[in-house]
Amino acid sequence: MPAAKAYRAKTVTYKGTAITGINDVSINESGSSVDLTTDASAYVQAVFVDQIAVDVTVNTTDIDRCASIVVGDIGALVVTFQLRAEGSGAGVGDEVATMSTAVCTGKTPQAGTNGIGSVALTFRCSGPSAHPTTWS
Repeated sequence: MPAAKAYRAKTVTYKGTAITGINDVSINESGSSVDLTTDASAYVQAVFVDQIAVDVTVNTTDIDRCASIVVGDIGALVVTFQLRAEGSGAGVGDEVATMSTAVCTGKTPQAGTNGIGSVALTFRCSGPSAHPTTWS
């Protein structure tokens, strides 16, 4: 059985400028769904998914860069994940997620007990019927 791949957030840019000190990145792509049934069957026959959106949270220690991002800003958010072969630590390539119309929806500064503060930046990117995230 081939080794599983592990992912590590390698780089993040927003509106063309790097966000450094990345601790963690999560990407949640979801949509609102409706179950469709027919008169002839009580079981769900199809599921319709609409309003697909991506919520991204970036946890970083780059306080200065976060200060320049305003809630409501719109721009391209690009996250590069480094793929690593689990167990070996060896890099096996990159995967890039690009959200071209990401809106900053929140900034949550956090004081660290070790003296190193961090900020959780949240972004949302929507698409009416196409996936708002491009993976390459």
